[in-house]
Amino acid sequence: MVGWSGLGLFRFPHGTKIVKDWQKNPRAAGKSAAVATQATYKLNFSGTWKLRSTATEELFTIKHREPNLRVIMRVSGDALGLRTMDWVGRTDRQEYRQTVLGLPGTFIGWWEGSDLMIENTRDSGGGRLMTSRRKMTLSADGKTITVIRTIPMLSPERGWDEI
Repeated sequence: MVGWSGLGLFRFPHGTKIVKDWQKNPRAAGKSAAVATQATYKLNFSGTWKLRSTATEELFTIKHREPNLRVIMRVSGDALGLRTMDWVGRTDRQEYRQTVLGLPGTFIGWWEGSDLMIENTRDSGGGRLMTSRRKMTLSADGKTITVIRTIPMLSPERGWDEI
């Protein structure tokens, strides 16, 4: 059982959705306020964000200067051990091929209203692909990101439930 700050994981027929609540790390260098530019009304997600969870430790560093986007994911505390994935792309719905953890991967970023969407696919070894899509919503005060993560599964019976 995993705690997600009151938000839960729900099973769906073709994947699993995880709702996470992220807090901006106040000690991180380069703190930046989330502001909408008057010309585009796109929010700036730049900053260092830490997942509030008891199961894993996830730290995201986002460098966002519209349309350029870099997301560095540092994950530890699970069966896969410590890993850092560095994704670079743009918010133009185009696929950006790159090498992540020494293996091929792709990154796609886009906007859905004021929500930032990112999707990454990477080879997890042996030709097995892992895909993760995140819908990121920034709070009005710019201090919290709520993330809904969807992990497509090969079949419904390969999903899992956590509360």
